Amino acid sequence: MGIRSLYTISVIGHNRLGFVSNFLKKIYEADGNVVNSTMKTLGDNYTLNIQTELPNTLDVSKFLNKNMSQSSFFVYADSHSTNNIYSSHYPLDVHVKLADTSGIIYATTNKLANINAHVDKLKSSVELAPFCSTPLFTLDITAMVPTIYPPDFVCGHLETIKEKFDCDIYVGDQNKLNVEVGEGKESGWTYPVRLDSL
Repeated sequence: MGIRSLYTISVIGHNRLGFVSNFLKKIYEADGNVVNSTMKTLGDNYTLNIQTELPNTLDVSKFLNKNMSQSSFFVYADSHSTNNIYSSHYPLDVHVKLADTSGIIYATTNKLANINAHVDKLKSSVELAPFCSTPLFTLDITAMVPTIYPPDFVCGHLETIKEKFDCDIYVGDQNKLNVEVGEGKESGWTYPVRLDSL
């Protein structure tokens, strides 16, 4: 297969039928191998993020320009460092629930940044509550936390978020969670800590 490098490619633009299939076909024809990928439509727009192994003989810039030149998509590509910069970090999930409130995402991520935690994944959504139709907000974050800060420290560090926004916050490992997070259902967490129980 020859020498290969790992690239991260991000594509953002107006959604259109068949784009994913056509783009991945080009990767395949270039002897590329997709390792990780996330794809999402947001309204009329589409986002695609992939990590792909490509031959070192391939001019990635020319490859992308040739295959994306007739599209309205923005494309970004960068070679991926093989150094594990998070070798002294561990993954920790943070789940926040509250009535839709401006500023909660910034406040939570800012508190994590204060302890040098890196946001690895973030997902948020707003849904109407049954019966009363109140907008309910949920925020799920997977953060890479320095090992010097154990989960109980992170809980205490986030306590001001709960106090300021009057929200429920759960901290733990959602991979081991087999029930919906909610009142009295924290037992599936590796670190079953609810801030208002401290």
